[in-house]
Amino acid sequence: MSAENANPSCPSCQGSALKKIGFAVCVSQFETDAVADLAKMNTTLYRCLTCRLVFRLPMPSQEILDRVYASMQADHWQYTEPIWWHWSREAIDHWAPDGKVLDIGCFRGDFLGYLGSRYARFGVEPNEKAAAVARARGIQIVGSTLANADQLPQGSFGAAVLMDVVEHVYDPRRAVALLMTLLRPGGVIILLTGNSDSWPARLSLPFYWYLGLPYHLVYLNRRYVMWLASELGLDLVAWRTLAHEKAPWSRRIRQSMGCGLYASWHHWIERSPMAGIARRIPPYSSVAPHASAPPLFMRLKDHFWAVLRKPLTGAKSRP
Repeated sequence: MSAENANPSCPSCQGSALKKIGFAVCVSQFETDAVADLAKMNTTLYRCLTCRLVFRLPMPSQEILDRVYASMQADHWQYTEPIWWHWSREAIDHWAPDGKVLDIGCFRGDFLGYLGSRYARFGVEPNEKAAAVARARGIQIVGSTLANADQLPQGSFGAAVLMDVVEHVYDPRRAVALLMTLLRPGGVIILLTGNSDSWPARLSLPFYWYLGLPYHLVYLNRRYVMWLASELGLDLVAWRTLAHEKAPWSRRIRQSMGCGLYASWHHWIERSPMAGIARRIPPYSSVAPHASAPPLFMRLKDHFWAVLRKPLTGAKSRP
């Protein structure tokens, strides 16, 4: 969707009962010129009152998103064995019918490399530089986008992984429904993404870093995942909340306090008659000069990790 409709609707359930959250405010620094250009697009954040998805409108075209992802360097997203990799490997070993794993948005194949060669490892990746690194690690790249995945044999994978990926798709329901067709009975879909029902998000939106990244299109939460599971006949077998970056408690406390200060500034103080005075008084004297863009509070507990399982037999998704 490239232009905002006068009568907006949810991209996932098509519901028209929406709550307007406000205009999206982007972060101040961007990885590439293509991302900076995307950030110039004026968008509004909504929460669907039916399925509870949070999303932005208008959404950029696929052509623009392809240009953004192609502009990233192959060393852009780097992780050092985060805890959710361990959880995901355990989930595959425990629930998946086999070790054939499809990683959507695998980038360099870091997670698949972590799994090791005893798993059959397949990836989908739009960035050709990163995909080349993944191929060199023995990972079979089967497409550049999720749309390519419908050409794969149905019922051929034990697990599908969308870690730091589902927020980039137009419609998570459609993406998960497609992945369901690729899974064997009992197969699992593993999600890691931002949690729009976390306290920092609920306190701060629309002024929050997660949707301040202009290529993040949707923002999930537990209620949406439960709706999704019900719609598609899946079982939610695991759910955990976490921070995206590990940090000592002292730093998390400082970021929690900072989040509260920035939120109170934008929601109340900035528009009050006391704003001029508050700008000169601590702690708002340190907040106001930097309040035009949301800070990257990445050490707060604002993400979730979840496992959805396809039934062994029987249940079918709704059309």
